[in-house]
Amino acid sequence: MSSRTITGKVYSSFINGVEGELVTIEISNSPGLPSFDIIGMCDTSIRESRGRIQSAIKQSGFSIPKGHITVSISPAFLRKTGSGFDLPIAIGILMVSNQIPGLGSLKIYANGELSLNGDVHSTPGSVLRLQAIKNTKFNACIIPSEEKDSSACSMVPCSFVSDLREVCGMITTSSFKNYIPEIQKYVDVEDVVLDFSVLKGQEKASRTILLAASGWHNTLLIGSSGSGKTTAAEIIRGLLPPLNQRELSEVFALNNALGNQQRVTSESYIRPFRCINPSVNSSGLIGNSNSFKPGEISLSNHGVLFMDELCECNSKLLDQLRISMEDREISLKKNGKSITYPCNFLFVGATNPCRCGMYLEKPSKCTCSQSVRSNYMNKLSGPFIDRIDLVTEMYSVDAVGLKEAVSSSNKNMSRELRKRVTECWRIQRERYLHTDNPYALNGSFDSDNLADVLRADSKVVEKAAQAASVGGYSVRSFKRLLKVGRTIADLEGREDLVQSDITEAMSYRFRRNV
Repeated sequence: MSSRTITGKVYSSFINGVEGELVTIEISNSPGLPSFDIIGMCDTSIRESRGRIQSAIKQSGFSIPKGHITVSISPAFLRKTGSGFDLPIAIGILMVSNQIPGLGSLKIYANGELSLNGDVHSTPGSVLRLQAIKNTKFNACIIPSEEKDSSACSMVPCSFVSDLREVCGMITTSSFKNYIPEIQKYVDVEDVVLDFSVLKGQEKASRTILLAASGWHNTLLIGSSGSGKTTAAEIIRGLLPPLNQRELSEVFALNNALGNQQRVTSESYIRPFRCINPSVNSSGLIGNSNSFKPGEISLSNHGVLFMDELCECNSKLLDQLRISMEDREISLKKNGKSITYPCNFLFVGATNPCRCGMYLEKPSKCTCSQSVRSNYMNKLSGPFIDRIDLVTEMYSVDAVGLKEAVSSSNKNMSRELRKRVTECWRIQRERYLHTDNPYALNGSFDSDNLADVLRADSKVVEKAAQAASVGGYSVRSFKRLLKVGRTIADLEGREDLVQSDITEAMSYRFRRNV
């Protein structure tokens, strides 16, 4: 053992909400009785790493240096979690004990959990951790081989390792192989989503879900049980274009941080579809402020959030949801700390028209009184309805529809319609490219000069204003009427809005007396 204290430095990172935090790990080996301390406001998973690290070092053919080992992880004022510090701490110990020569002159980033025999394993949140070091220069970024897709999504070149012995050999010879791997490209996986052809006998609903997908419009489906509301919602997912590289990275990063996904597959490009039942609570839907765990609205980012039996949900919960529907993000706060999660979802709600669910049947079989029907639908507040762009009624399938439901049909309708939706998105992205929100679609776009951006002339705006005045629409509803009209025009390939677009858009507005 040396008579003087020897210190070394390695870099790593950890997850703090939806952001990675770069940390400096300093290791010292000083004379004294054998001990191993880790300091810097670390949780149990980090403090327990001492046993894993010592075993991994020995099993890899190295030795634990004698004396007092102190590991300091800074900044010390941030609480740190996770087992990803195992690898950098082990590298630092081998460095200060001179078992890895030449490391002192290198700036090394490392992250990974060690097994008792020295294997290096991935930990949740690798994408976010790598994004934290994207603008920092290192001689090498050493991460587990299992995290190649994380490196690709974060666009950070890394060297990939399988065990501690390989790491040591790489550092000793300075043979770093930093590169950005390729990830699997998107290929059609049609069997994962429902095809448009399975929706039978619902002409208005079919048009509605096509418009919803084309313009990212919040949608409400009203109909009796068995009319196909859930089916219609699931079909929307199949009409949406696959995630692009930016969206894939965001979706993958969040799921990776929660430990739900480690690899990118063809199915990873399909947009999320989260189905919520009425029993969901605020923590499950919005997010948990105590643990800062994201809710379903964040997990549906860039995808569909489907809430069934909407009128059975807690009214206060729906009012919480409407804020996120407009802001496209949610902030969880506790004790002065705030973490913001993205939640740019396409909302699709489904509800019965009344408590018995039979009001829209022809002839009506409803057993509810007028007051019961009104009270049931009044659970949807005016401000919540203001955020809904498209409303359609759905009816029980007639005899013709039932016959078609068990007959062969075109199973590629969604693929063909998706091409139309993709073209609509291209038009919209070009329209909003030089605005404050270049990634917006019609349903999520807003502007002070909305009419000019949407190419609506004075006659079209006047017609929409008259309809809004007669219907008692709010300013928000008036704008949404114009945006739905713009989507109709985009779908039909028109550069300018015409009055017939507004007329059709009006047919999708919510009416209390459905």
